[in-house]
Amino acid sequence: MVWIPKFDESVLPKNDMVFQSLDHEIEFYKKYAKTVGFDCRLGSNKTVDGVLQYKYMICSKVGEADKKDADTLNGEEGASKAHSMVTDLKGGYAKQGAKKIDYKNFSRDLKCNIGDSDDYMLLNLLTLR
Repeated sequence: MVWIPKFDESVLPKNDMVFQSLDHEIEFYKKYAKTVGFDCRLGSNKTVDGVLQYKYMICSKVGEADKKDADTLNGEEGASKAHSMVTDLKGGYAKQGAKKIDYKNFSRDLKCNIGDSDDYMLLNLLTLR
């Protein structure tokens, strides 16, 4: 499932945009990021002889996917984390349909029936459907 934010396209950055100052540019990108559903922060920069050559603005989550894979189907995420992720994707607890204990019970029953070593076999079968 992929989340696609809904927003006014007038906030999108465009090629060849010109800003009055670096502060105006930073403020624009912070507003853009907040509007479309993420946060940004200032990254690295380079100066030559005291003159700023470039400054990066990056998503505040950059690099975190490398630290911990967010795939709930990899067998490493727990039932609580899976429940939390699905709740976020569906837009809240009211739209979730299942409680955290339901995820834990399903995980327990699955492990009792197929064992830990066969979970990838089950995922492959479900993927082929």
